[in-house]
Amino acid sequence: MATFSAQITDLVGGTIDQDACDQWAVDGAREIIFQLPVSMQEKCSDKSTLSDSPTTLDLDTATIGKVLYCTRNNGSYDIPCRLVESLYAHLTDDSTSTNYYAVADDPAYFIRDNLVEIKPTPTGSQNGFVYHVLYPSSINVDGVSAIASFPIECEHLLVLYIAKRILGKYFK
Repeated sequence: MATFSAQITDLVGGTIDQDACDQWAVDGAREIIFQLPVSMQEKCSDKSTLSDSPTTLDLDTATIGKVLYCTRNNGSYDIPCRLVESLYAHLTDDSTSTNYYAVADDPAYFIRDNLVEIKPTPTGSQNGFVYHVLYPSSINVDGVSAIASFPIECEHLLVLYIAKRILGKYFK
C-alpha cells in the first residue's frame, strides 16, 4: 500500500507541506478516534498498570484519551471495576457505605482531578489496570501506510481529513 503522503498527493496534486501534514495526521487521528463507537475505540486502546507505585493514572497527557474501563486483580482474577461518581469517591473507603464501599472482589474506580484511581488501592501483588484510548503522538505521513493502534478501516478517513486541510489552506 502507498504511504499516506502518496495517497494525499494523489488526491490534491502537486507537492504537500510535510510538517503540516504530519501535524494534521495527529489532529485527524484524534478527531476520528473521538468520533468512533466504543467497540472501535477499543482497537485504539492501551492498558496502564497501577500497583503500589504508581497508584493513580494521570490523564493530563497528550496521548491518553477516554477511559474505557478498569479492572483490579483480587489475587486470582482480574475483576471488572464499577465506576463511581467522583462526588462519592471518599465512600469507596467507608465500610459503612454499602453502595460505594470497594473490596477486592467488588472493586471500584473514579476519575477526580484528572486522575484515575482504583479502590481498594492496587498493590504489587494485586494490580489495577486502566484500559484507555491511546492517541498517536506523532505520525510521519511520508514514512507510513498504517498506524499502530488505529483501525485499518479508518485510515482512508485520515487521508481525506489531511487532504481537506490542505485544500482548505489554499481555497478559503
